[in-house]
Amino acid sequence: MIVLQMITLSKSGVYLTLHFYYHSRKIAHIKNKLGKFFNLYFFFQTIAIKIAERIRDFPWITTNFMNYLTHFYPNGEQKNNHQQSFCNFFCNKVITLFLLLSIALLSTGCASTTADGDVSDPMESLNRKIYAFNEGFDRMILKPAAEGYQKLPSPVQTGTHNFFSNLDDVVIIINGILQLKLEQFSSDILRFSVNTTYGFLGLIDLGTPMGLPKHQASFADTLGFWGVGSGPYVVIPILGPSSVRDAPSLVVDYLLHPINQVSPASASFGLSAVRTVDLRADLLKTTEMRDELALDPYSFTRESYYQWRQNRIYDDNPPPPKAIFDDFEDFEE
Repeated sequence: MIVLQMITLSKSGVYLTLHFYYHSRKIAHIKNKLGKFFNLYFFFQTIAIKIAERIRDFPWITTNFMNYLTHFYPNGEQKNNHQQSFCNFFCNKVITLFLLLSIALLSTGCASTTADGDVSDPMESLNRKIYAFNEGFDRMILKPAAEGYQKLPSPVQTGTHNFFSNLDDVVIIINGILQLKLEQFSSDILRFSVNTTYGFLGLIDLGTPMGLPKHQASFADTLGFWGVGSGPYVVIPILGPSSVRDAPSLVVDYLLHPINQVSPASASFGLSAVRTVDLRADLLKTTEMRDELALDPYSFTRESYYQWRQNRIYDDNPPPPKAIFDDFEDFEE
């Protein structure tokens, strides 16, 4: 009887020890997650404040806020104070919350284990609705603007494209050094210097004939280069196809781009609009071919996006896809 009691007590002790060990590990894991969360929060809050400063430069936004708040605060001084508070809350906190939601999705299991080239679309029903909205927006606004843009004289189109391509090189240079591609970095620095100085701010592409090719790199490519998985596929309103990893990266690229430094903000917005039309004009033939040949344009766009991003990360030399029967090689031996 005593032996049975001792065995029972020993089992209870082992159980309590394992239980305590498990929960201590769990608490340490939670503390680690909270630390990362708050670090991300303060980092993206800094980015959100910079975006908020740009938003406040648009007079029509602040005017609409003022008209809205007039209904609630008839006193002018009180209205202005509350207007500033409202602007701060809207611009800083709401944008920060949006970015944190993206990071929260990135930290989920499905997001962290999805490798580049592997299609994951758990939000397909929502993505299809946003895709349909984007197609309507493109049909009504972007595509007609791009078609009108293509009617301009060829030198005007070429000069405009070269100008924005030269500005894009700033983002490419920064991400090149982040990826430790020193040869590409030095080539891009020289290309940008030549085109900016002797090519009239990039209107004339002198770098390509000199053997300084155009490279492509974004912060999403940088994250992929260092092994961050793409995560589930998402469709962003107006902006189009993306992924959980790539969507927050757009904010980083935007803050790094020289257009973001242009003042006033209305001029920056105008340059961004022209750049968007120029990019859309380059894709006119591609989208026409997609609409004619693809049975499901949504699936075609999704698959094409993943392949395009994988080629960007691996410099047009992605690893070969895994064969279906590779997992059965052990059985053959």
